[in-house]
Amino acid sequence: MRFLVLLAAALLLGRPALAQNANHVVPCATISPGAVTSVPAPFDTYMQLVCYNGSGQALMPPDGTQWLDGNNALGLTSMDDRPGPDGQPHLSRGWYLSLTPREIAPADDAALHQVLLAQGVRPDYVKGAGIIELDAATVAGQVKQEFIVSPADPVATQGVKLLLECHEFCRGDDKPWILGIVPENAH
Repeated sequence: MRFLVLLAAALLLGRPALAQNANHVVPCATISPGAVTSVPAPFDTYMQLVCYNGSGQALMPPDGTQWLDGNNALGLTSMDDRPGPDGQPHLSRGWYLSLTPREIAPADDAALHQVLLAQGVRPDYVKGAGIIELDAATVAGQVKQEFIVSPADPVATQGVKLLLECHEFCRGDDKPWILGIVPENAH
């Protein structure tokens, strides 16, 4: 439990959790002919695709890990999270059209490290960390950037990695959503 408190303190999180209230898990091929049905390597090590008959698709942690936002275990949805005219997210049913690994340019890598530090993430998670990117294009025309942050010293972070979701490399008003990728045996 002490570890979870430390993780929550390490991750100064500003985005509310989107709960996935799904009725039934279904085969991904039944969502839409254009829906993605699997996660590409190396991201399949960190996430799996789950499909729901009532609400589309989500990326979830694989067996043996949890994604934590403070003390809440969650996943990432394919729902359009851009604000509508009323300022509220759309939160309509959706799916992923593509999940594409991308190379990160050195300038963008440096900017992401600075974003993490600016969000209050402890330096041992950030300094020297490797970052990989997965672009998740949704049926709503949104591209969510999913970044896996692997700390340089996994012992110092007790094996915890970070999952960062944003758009445009978290620049401007794009506030990142930071989750801890926590091995289930770590707490």
